[in-house]
Amino acid sequence: MTSFLTGLVNTAFAALPAGTKAPVTFTRESLDLDESTNLTVTTKTTATTNGAAIANDVRRFATLGLVLLTPVTLLVAAGPLGSFEPTPGDTFIWGGKRYTIKDSITLNPDGESPLTYTVVGSL
Repeated sequence: MTSFLTGLVNTAFAALPAGTKAPVTFTRESLDLDESTNLTVTTKTTATTNGAAIANDVRRFATLGLVLLTPVTLLVAAGPLGSFEPTPGDTFIWGGKRYTIKDSITLNPDGESPLTYTVVGSL
């Protein structure tokens, strides 16, 4: 069932008008201890997939304490991300602006592999 649903998601993204979709790269930064130098280093993890801007949910923005003018809501395909799951604190570029994820919801109908993520990002 997962491959069938993944095919539907890919078909849906392919059918979207060019202006509403674009590749999106998520970046996660973490601080790690370099034991050889005993210094803290920043490690960046990135993952790229297809994204599409979708209608903003004003109630969700209010719950998150976000200003209506700056947030963006994206629907992103999970397949190309592999094991990377967008989480609050990760960042992405959309429309030339850098957003920080404030919320992420996973669509996982079969309980095995996520199909999509809906992420809300704020400047």
